[in-house]
Amino acid sequence: MRAPTRRSFQRAAIAALALGTLATTAAPSAGAGPRDRAEQARARSAMPVVVARDFQWAGVPDDLRLGTYDFTFVNSSRQQPHEIVFFKVDDGTKVHDVVAAANREDEPFFNDFRGVSFAEPLSVQRTEEFEPGFTVGRADLGDEGRYAYICFIPDVRTGKPHYQLGMVGLLDVE
Repeated sequence: MRAPTRRSFQRAAIAALALGTLATTAAPSAGAGPRDRAEQARARSAMPVVVARDFQWAGVPDDLRLGTYDFTFVNSSRQQPHEIVFFKVDDGTKVHDVVAAANREDEPFFNDFRGVSFAEPLSVQRTEEFEPGFTVGRADLGDEGRYAYICFIPDVRTGKPHYQLGMVGLLDVE
């Protein structure tokens, strides 16, 4: 297991699979996301849709304003399930630092969990609460600094984690 928060993700992923849904349409819970209309407009324009492709991302900006972002996660792959997991990391962290920590299974590196979403091949996951306090499709980027986003799922052909194949990135929040 890579990090304590990984267990929570696995419960959510299992719940999504058990529901047998390819697309969920649950509305965000009350109070979710940026609070005022200006913040909501920025959130919608900044990160409304994140797309996973084999093995790259689209729709994740390089920088965002502080806030909690509800987003739609689209998996355009025909064969690979994908996830996006957000973590707060130290300023100055580089992509190779994130990959090295994941390779070492360095749990403390990934302890500041900030959000997750999961989607089976050719499916969509929208913001949905699976259990109290655990919502997929939401990224809590409420502190200034650097955030990593990563896919830990293994490749269906090689068994290599997707982050080793390029599904890892960084964004800055001000």
